[in-house]
Amino acid sequence: MPAEVEDGIDQLLQKSAAARLLAEMGPGTPIDAKVARLIDRLSLRDRVHTQAAATALIMLGRPAVPSIVRRMDDRRDVGILSFENRSPDAFEGVRHMGLPKVVDCLDEILSEITGEPVGSMAAGGREPGTARDERVAAWTEYLARMSPPVPAKSLPALRPAARPGR
Repeated sequence: MPAEVEDGIDQLLQKSAAARLLAEMGPGTPIDAKVARLIDRLSLRDRVHTQAAATALIMLGRPAVPSIVRRMDDRRDVGILSFENRSPDAFEGVRHMGLPKVVDCLDEILSEITGEPVGSMAAGGREPGTARDERVAAWTEYLARMSPPVPAKSLPALRPAARPGR
């Protein structure tokens, strides 16, 4: 069987497992709770369960970004995961990546969801912990920029402070 066909079948199975995982949580489960449960599953030793959790996080889409960023600084071990290769000049349909820590996986998931490589997977000669800290900081800044500012009309009116002796 050609590699492209195998990759396509693998992607379909991943999406199916992720959809079942999300369905088991139920539609009434808040997105923050879904994200927390899925991130906990990323550190399981079973690659199938880990892959289903990663794919489910991507399927949650942009509404999950704030919850993912808030939980991003997680240094538990992960392993090898596969991601759909959406690059227009990609030579293969699937990217297999060794992602040692949950933070590395969430960096990749956030890039998949947003289409923006805010963090940088390459340590660039720096200590891996330092590079991870920089990615967490970069996504935290991204989240602050993406959050809509509070409209001025919804803020309480400010009164001048009373001066002592008046």
